[in-house]
Amino acid sequence: MNIQNILLPIDFENAPSNLVHQAAAIARQFHSQIVILNVVTPMSYSAAPLEGSYVPTGREDLLAELIRQARKRLDQCLQPEMEGLPVKRILAQGDPALEIVKASRSEHADLIMMPTHGRKGFRRFLIGSVTAKVLHDSAIPVWTGAHLEAAPSPAFALRRVVCGVDLSPHSRTAVSWAADVAASFQARLTLAHV
Repeated sequence: MNIQNILLPIDFENAPSNLVHQAAAIARQFHSQIVILNVVTPMSYSAAPLEGSYVPTGREDLLAELIRQARKRLDQCLQPEMEGLPVKRILAQGDPALEIVKASRSEHADLIMMPTHGRKGFRRFLIGSVTAKVLHDSAIPVWTGAHLEAAPSPAFALRRVVCGVDLSPHSRTAVSWAADVAASFQARLTLAHV
């Protein structure tokens, strides 16, 4: 198993500590680099909180300030959790799902790790699911972690791996990859097809 680069897209407001913890554990297991990606979207600057007393003069000025602040936050992001790991930080602008897939290609990612935020029902249809779009458009494995309210245990242990398969030609690769990860952690592998 060769996982050299792990792409970890994050949202500063909702960075799930359990997934960050898992990404660090996977990176340590496979001696991987973590690429932390934050995407500034047009929606994010319509109601984004600004630091200090800065007052933008227009939309372009607001976007430039939000990008400046996002870059500052990204530079400081997750330093304690990623201590001792090679980390690269990228700030992008645009549609989150498209930028995640694009970054996975340009950074030669072997794995994308991203949360599901637990949105259900009508709200999920209104907001859309970045994770679902990335799962559909990505050619590499996507590790999804459920949003957990409780903080993660300091001693991360991977005991079970669930691999979703759709019986397409990509399923063989996904199952092989999941089996290798499960074997690396001596975890139980479950295949799911719905």
